[in-house]
Amino acid sequence: MTGIISIVLGFAYLIALLNIPLASIGNPYAPLYFPATLGILMVLLGIILVLKNKKIDLSKYKNDNTLPMIFKTSIIIIIYTLLFNPLGYIFSTIIFMFMLLYLFNGKKNMKRTIIVSILFSVLIYVAFSKILGVYLPVMPFIYI
Repeated sequence: MTGIISIVLGFAYLIALLNIPLASIGNPYAPLYFPATLGILMVLLGIILVLKNKKIDLSKYKNDNTLPMIFKTSIIIIIYTLLFNPLGYIFSTIIFMFMLLYLFNGKKNMKRTIIVSILFSVLIYVAFSKILGVYLPVMPFIYI
């Protein structure tokens, strides 16, 4: 089943590539190379999974905490993507890091979770925006 899903998603991804505009300078097809490679690899790996017919036994995860953690992490990532532009990089990343660290560490290391969330977000922002010149969404009303 996973192989079939991979094949379908790979083909959908490759079809979506038709909407990517060609480059106006240099090689016009340059923006397509990397995404096309990913789509082709997704289809090929899906075919390999189908041919192997390897079935995954989900019963071993019933008493395990793995699937709920994956689900919660996915929800946190979706929240982060929704907050990224409205709140800017620093605020949204502090919230994202805090939620993930809290999810994995719990209440026992709350002080460390808060400090790491704030320091990581600010240091990465400074490194990328000030040192490397990569523009990240700014904080509203503060414009840093």
